[in-house]
Amino acid sequence: MCNDRPVSDAGDAGWKQLVRDTAAARTPNVHPSSLAFFAALDEIRRLHTSKSRDYGSEQDPLANIRNGAAFVGIEPWKGAMVRLSDKVTRLATFNRTGSLTHEGVEDTLLDLAAYSLLALVLYREAKDERAQ
Repeated sequence: MCNDRPVSDAGDAGWKQLVRDTAAARTPNVHPSSLAFFAALDEIRRLHTSKSRDYGSEQDPLANIRNGAAFVGIEPWKGAMVRLSDKVTRLATFNRTGSLTHEGVEDTLLDLAAYSLLALVLYREAKDERAQ
């Protein structure tokens, strides 16, 4: 699946097909769980590319996180952590109630993983800037 639509929108059949077709073709002799992990990483890449069009800018795909952090006076990586905590709270609601109204569990987990990676990227950028 080369489009920007998250695989989770395609249901289990779409997810399983992605694992079989893309990850297996690129990484022979790898455990199926690792293949699923690699497929999830590919899905996060597509998700980031797609959402950057809506939330970022042409000059900076992380502009929304940087701008939000600047608005409240914190470092951008900490701004990503705030958004990450929103996703954890959503999952806590699901654990408590067994349901979510707007965003599904898989979408929330994908967002959580993406925000973790974005926080890492922004943290490394800040660390590099401090070292200069």
